[in-house]
This record gives sequence, C-alpha cells and structure tokens, in this order.
Amino acid sequence: MNKDKDVGPIFLLPIEKSDINKYYNAIKEIDEDARYYTKTLSEFTFKQIEEYVLKIEKSSSRKLFLITLGNEYIGEVALSDISHESCHFRICIYKKENFSKGYGNFALKWIIKYAFYTLNLSEIELEVYPFNKRAIGLYEKFGFKETNRIFDDSNISPYNEIIIMLLRKNNNN
Repeated sequence: MNKDKDVGPIFLLPIEKSDINKYYNAIKEIDEDARYYTKTLSEFTFKQIEEYVLKIEKSSSRKLFLITLGNEYIGEVALSDISHESCHFRICIYKKENFSKGYGNFALKWIIKYAFYTLNLSEIELEVYPFNKRAIGLYEKFGFKETNRIFDDSNISPYNEIIIMLLRKNNNN
C-alpha cells in the first residue's frame, strides 16, 4: 500500500491468474510513448498474455507486480532472472498521462525494498536506453550506477545502445 500522500491511492499487486483479462486489456492500451521508451513494438495476443501470466505464477525466478491506481492497471514492475544474489528489473507505465506523477518513484522504492529485504538479494540490475532521461534520473536518484554500455549495430537507432545500471544493497536502501 502507498503511504506517500502526493502520489494517490497506488498499490503494487502480484499478478494472478484472475488478472489475465484485465491485464490483457491494459497491455492493449499501452500508448506510443510507453512503447517508444520500452521498445514494445509488437502487439500481444490474449493467449500470449495468458501463457506469460501462468508461467510467472509458477516461476521462482520471476515476479510481476501490477501498478494499480484505484481499479485501473497503470503499469507494471517485473523482477526476472532472480538468483540467490541478484535480479534484473524493468518497469513500464502504460500511458504518457501517468508519466512524471510519482508512480514510478513509488514502484521503484517498493520493489527495491522487496528485492533486498523480502528476497534478500544483494543487487538489482536494469537496462535503459540513453534517450530515456527521465528514467535514468529516477534510477540515479535511488543510487543505481551505470556499469556498462552495450552497442548493437544490428538494432536500428535509437535502440542500438543500452545502458546497464546496477544497485547494490547497502545501509541506505
């Protein structure tokens, strides 16, 4: 539950089988800005979404949380490649109208605590495109540091460069 007064009634809920229909409808509505920043270029079928959710429910190496505002799914936060020490992180806010309202800040703060203190991991890694300045600023605010840049000439610009960032558990998290 959210206790940050400036954000509103926002929650992170673990995805469940009962969420599939509503999740699918939310995914269908991802706008062009969210697609641009996350390189979500394809459309997903209901069957693909259903299989994805069922796979996550059974997995010990993946967690998906829906970012909810009231009754609406406005985004998601995922941890993947969860091992005994680390994981990979990604976030997506589905619509531009919900950008820069504190929802990503709230979700990131919550997922860091979850990864470090519930899962007892020691580091979180993420990938971000250099043009996503807003996201990079948020990650840096929470202590993520750039560790590498990957250049891939097989991808079309602006997706041919990826920044790898890492956050290690310390007393400040």
